[in-house]
Amino acid sequence: MSHYQEAPKWDVDYVSAIAANCNAQKYNAKKAGDASSELFLAFYIEKNQPFYADCVVVDIKQRSFDVIVLKTGSIIRIYPNTCQTKTTWKVEALPITGPETQCEKRPLKLTITFQKTKKNPKVDLVLEIFSSVKVRLERKQNSYKLEGTLLRPIPKQVFVNKNIKDPENSENV
Repeated sequence: MSHYQEAPKWDVDYVSAIAANCNAQKYNAKKAGDASSELFLAFYIEKNQPFYADCVVVDIKQRSFDVIVLKTGSIIRIYPNTCQTKTTWKVEALPITGPETQCEKRPLKLTITFQKTKKNPKVDLVLEIFSSVKVRLERKQNSYKLEGTLLRPIPKQVFVNKNIKDPENSENV
């Protein structure tokens, strides 16, 4: 005597409809969870402004680029009008070599020029995929979405401690 039950005699369309409903419910639950996380993050950033973040470029388009915020995983789109100071943008298509030359989308390189100011020299920032940038995050007004402002890169400077004597120019070191 077998202790197994007889296999159900369900119609294929019935099982397909149940699976489609389960998948839709799972997708909607994920969207609700993601929206809840975005809302909490937007309120957190609003309370802790200014909020500066290290980001990595993940996509370059003709009139914008996307970054991923390393601490949160949020993807933010940066536009020319959301740069810290007046900038000029120049987009170039990168050459493709090798077997992937048949791909539809060519990778882009973006050169952002920060103009000279009273305190800062002119700076060219060249961005490609995986370039690192600094962004100030703010909550968009009347929204839970975040807006990013690209910050001017700080030029590398050599800091000198004036209390340390130069051994070549000092008798007693």
